[in-house]
Amino acid sequence: MRCSLAILVYASLATATVTNSKRAPRSIVVASVTELGAIRQNSYVKAFSHSHLYPVLTSNRVLYGGKSYWYFDDTMTADSLFASSSPRRLTLFNARISSQSNSAAVTTDLDASNNIDLYAADWTNTNNTSTRPGVTILLTTDETNFQNAHNKSTTGCTGSTDAFCNMQFAHWPGAVLADPDRSRILVAYAKLCRGSAGARCTSTALGGETLSWGWFAAYPTLGLGARLSPSMGGVTDATGLRDSNAFGGAGGLAFTTAAVAYAWKANVSAAKGIMAVGAAGSTVFYSAALGGFYHVYEPFGSNDVYMQSAAAPEGTWSASVKLFTSTTASGQTNYAAFAHPEYTSSDGLTNYITYYQTGTGQQRLVKVVLS
Repeated sequence: MRCSLAILVYASLATATVTNSKRAPRSIVVASVTELGAIRQNSYVKAFSHSHLYPVLTSNRVLYGGKSYWYFDDTMTADSLFASSSPRRLTLFNARISSQSNSAAVTTDLDASNNIDLYAADWTNTNNTSTRPGVTILLTTDETNFQNAHNKSTTGCTGSTDAFCNMQFAHWPGAVLADPDRSRILVAYAKLCRGSAGARCTSTALGGETLSWGWFAAYPTLGLGARLSPSMGGVTDATGLRDSNAFGGAGGLAFTTAAVAYAWKANVSAAKGIMAVGAAGSTVFYSAALGGFYHVYEPFGSNDVYMQSAAAPEGTWSASVKLFTSTTASGQTNYAAFAHPEYTSSDGLTNYITYYQTGTGQQRLVKVVLS
């Protein structure tokens, strides 16, 4: 497992009307916790992954047009399989397992009280349930050409002759935002390279090397999506490749500052943290019923899931309140806990949270009732 990227730290910020009043949000008091089991998913999926080393699932999702849209990082699928009677447990017979850096799904199942049906193979069609999920954020021509130029089987490169020998690009979805005024969903993504036999793209902490970040726009009514480009034409990533889709790069804060009008601290030690950090991400959402912003996360190396509250997203955030301890399997630590505000009921008191169970590769759903 590994720590999350900065662009992945913030999951969906639920659409809501936020008042200017900064009254104290409702206190977090847990009344009950119910484990609902693994989410029911497309039968071709072996696991949604957040690392090429482990069958991990990280999901970011948003409510748009009466549907819940989910975007995943690394996704492991079976090219051929015989599924058992349970749609979330697969019995594989000589099936070849494929891995891709991202995928997506959509569902009209907005009642999580008896778990969630998430059978769709992509984000464009809820009825597309019998095919293998495809890649959502595709490679550009430049990225494909770069990979081909460093392909070990065709070029004969070695790690000593080519720092990028046999590397592959990956795109990990992060924050997901509804943008109904423009009839689209915005998906922030991090661009990485990994798998190299050379000195580059080999980090074990992140499963690769962070290169840059960008935005993917999905247009549900059209069933089309595209990687957006900043007006200044992108930045140069760590491979030396000019990426017209990159809004920020790995070359330091200067690249990112050029792409977004934020003020950065010249000295990282002078920066002030505003909230706790979740392993592989977390969720910040506004609850009109509870009167404030809420943050759900699971710390790195812990099986415990926590919640914080604040009157404004910049804080000050409350002390963390433990919601529950996630159920482990095979003695492995879980991570990637996310709240799902689109499923909240009972005036904001009934919340649903998913987490990745490392020992099984399942994304499991938990019902948390506040009082």
